[in-house]
Amino acid sequence: MPLFAQKLKSSVPLTSVNPALDRMVSTTHAGQAHWAGSGPPGEWCRNCAHWALPGRSNNADSFSPRPCTKYKALTGDTKQKLIPHDAKACRHFKSRYASLVKS
Repeated sequence: MPLFAQKLKSSVPLTSVNPALDRMVSTTHAGQAHWAGSGPPGEWCRNCAHWALPGRSNNADSFSPRPCTKYKALTGDTKQKLIPHDAKACRHFKSRYASLVKS
């Protein structure tokens, strides 16, 4: 184990400067387009239009993990990092049901 890691392990925990950000970081999954919980309160990735499998049925009732198409568009990353259905929505949230609601 590196010496630095040993020191961290035995040192006193530091006070968080931004607890809200720490919570978002700790709940964010690899492959999300932004911090989890930075989107609309009470929304999850499964309700987002970006949580989809291109070329397949995007049935929101299926709870299998899916990649975030917004993440791919922002980063150009071609590896599919799968996001669970219960991940908190990020700031790029776009309701998959918006087109169903009549103005």
